[in-house]
Amino acid sequence: MKLPLTTIASTVLTQPPLSFASTVRKLDRMVIDPACSPALVASILATDPMLSALVLSRANAAAPAGHPQISQISSAVIYLGTSMIQGLLSEILPITAHHREVLAAHWARANATGTMCQILARMCLRERLEHISLETIHLCGLLHDIGTMIAYVRFPDQTAAAAQLVANHDVTFALALRRCLGLGPGGIGALLTRSWSLPTIFTDVLRHHQRPQRCERHHDIVTLVHISRVLASACGFTTPEAPYVEPLEDDCLDRLSLRSQDLESAVRELFEDLDELDMYEGALGRASHDEAALTGGHPIIR
Repeated sequence: MKLPLTTIASTVLTQPPLSFASTVRKLDRMVIDPACSPALVASILATDPMLSALVLSRANAAAPAGHPQISQISSAVIYLGTSMIQGLLSEILPITAHHREVLAAHWARANATGTMCQILARMCLRERLEHISLETIHLCGLLHDIGTMIAYVRFPDQTAAAAQLVANHDVTFALALRRCLGLGPGGIGALLTRSWSLPTIFTDVLRHHQRPQRCERHHDIVTLVHISRVLASACGFTTPEAPYVEPLEDDCLDRLSLRSQDLESAVRELFEDLDELDMYEGALGRASHDEAALTGGHPIIR
């Protein structure tokens, strides 16, 4: 059943941050260890979409008026300090057993998409993205589908109905959720990014990554995320509600001066980088009933 936009908005805006309890415990130990550098803390945060969004949000909220928007986790950690990071960790709700498996798949695709964004950014004409750091480019891929993650937790009935619509009809999950809820994942994610005062680049990526031609600002990075998401799905990083690889939008490759052989090289490089993704329990892990056992192989399509 569709819900009024005001109801959806109020539900999204009151969504507390959530993550895997094992990740929060790991970070909690790290931030109190004097031998642990801020760079290492940032590297772990940058594997978790919700924690990354929260840290960026608080850093930008704490920045004085006129301060440039903070769009890098490393800068946010330095700006806030590890003691404040520790305080933020106390706000995190643990992902419940009911949602653990499906959200692990989303965390995995988010990491793969972020990594693919960096790979492709080094291959395309760099002047198109030269004003964006590789760290910010990675975060654009990592955060791109937060809207779907929130939908699973806050709108379970509509999400289940949308997933059934995808299984029975030739529609994308984004379109199916709009039909069942009244707002798609991009709209949900954009509501959150605006509420959390994240830089506009992330709002545009979340809203338009499936249809980059509709984006008026940040068109190139939105296009890059669109391509990276499709390639990550083709590499096996799919999710229960979107088990199929969606087609690329027309002219996306031309927009970034990428060739088909570039995509083949990017896929090979992604698999070479999987060891780095494995530092995060959910990236290559298969969720189990025991959260401490979030390990094992993610199904890969070679």
